[in-house]
Amino acid sequence: MEPLVVHRQDQDAHRRARRVERLHQGQAGFGTERQIDEVLALYRDDFLGDFTVRNAPLFDAWMVQEREALHQLAVNGFQCLTRCYLEQENPDAGLRSVKRLLALEPWCEEAYQQQMI
Repeated sequence: MEPLVVHRQDQDAHRRARRVERLHQGQAGFGTERQIDEVLALYRDDFLGDFTVRNAPLFDAWMVQEREALHQLAVNGFQCLTRCYLEQENPDAGLRSVKRLLALEPWCEEAYQQQMI
């Protein structure tokens, strides 16, 4: 049986995702577009995307739940960031943000509409 190994990058990604959640919720000391953009730049792939554990249904369930939660946080962050940039009349930054959003969720109609603005 192989030992369970959790990569540091996944641990860091988890901490950063929680920071995105705080930014998105507008908690004290968080929330500038620059901060959100810096944190979202660190989101690359699904949490533990290629990782599997045989015969561990509880772990698998937890992993899928965390993966979905982190994905949704990133989507929410990109949506928030795009709206902020468009409200500030910063179309270049808004376009970069909406393209990153569409890479995560290519079926997001709102993002396609924002891309045309």
